Order: sequence, then structure tokens, then C-alpha cells
Amino acid sequence: MLHRTFVILLFFLALNANAHAQTVLERQNSGKTTNVSRGDKEMRAAYAKARSTLPNFLKMLGSPPPNVESMAIKLGIPGGGRTEYFWISDIRREGANFVGRIGNQPNYATHLSIGDQVRFSRGQIVDWTYRNKVTGRLVGNFTGCAILRKEPAADRQRFAESTGLYCD
Repeated sequence: MLHRTFVILLFFLALNANAHAQTVLERQNSGKTTNVSRGDKEMRAAYAKARSTLPNFLKMLGSPPPNVESMAIKLGIPGGGRTEYFWISDIRREGANFVGRIGNQPNYATHLSIGDQVRFSRGQIVDWTYRNKVTGRLVGNFTGCAILRKEPAADRQRFAESTGLYCD
């Protein structure tokens, strides 16, 4: 189940902005990233929403409710001349910081591999997510929703039905 969830989460790193002939479901498996402008309003709003709701997520991290699984955070790591964003799983606190494992294969930060352990601070977190076991829905993942909003409505709906990520 955890692997399936991360395959779903990888969608947000696997979109290819230049491959509009493919559906969003087809692109999720392409292994290419979406390049988003630093000034993209929707992505900046997604970062703000994730950060404003992060305290509640971090409270759950230490003792997740029984209906919560596959908790992950997203952070940017420099590599290959750009910042690449990764979903990090198996998160635990270490003092004032956190440690977790990279959940997807890097495209640019080639000094990293899937499963590598990384250490990070709260200030580096740009998004968070988990799966609600009762509803099957992904909660959070605001950056993914920012990307999905640029897709055709029919593709967004098919993606939601397939993955459990429903965006406002």
C-alpha cells in the first residue's frame, strides 16, 4: 500500500508540462518533472496553504490517528543546477529537525537516489500529505492540486477517481 501511495504521489514530480497530448494519468508514469515558474501564483498559494496547515500535520506525525497512513512531506533539494522537489516518507523527528527517506527517483539531483535518508528542517517543508484509510482520499498535497488545476476537467476527474486526490 505504501508503494502504491508513493507512485501516486510521484505524479507531482512526473508531470511533463510539454506533454499536453498525454492525459494526466499517462504523464504520472513518464518520470519527467513539471517545471513551474518561481512566480507561479497557484504554486505560491499552494506553498502558503501547506505551511499554514503544517502545524496540525506535524502534531499527527508523532502519533498518527488510526485512519492515517502514508504520511509524507515535500521539500526542495538543489541538484543539477536547479531545485528538485521530493516527497519524503518514513519521517521522524531528530531534535529540532527531521529525518526521512526520498520517495522518488531524482531527475536532476543525481547525487541522490530513491530511499536515501535526508535530514531537513521545518523551514524546508513546502507541502505535506497523507492518505485517509477510511475514505481512501489523499489529504493535503496542495502543490499537486496547483498542478492539476492547469489540466482539463475530465483529466482531473479521472485522476481523482484513480488516486484519491480531490482538489477544491
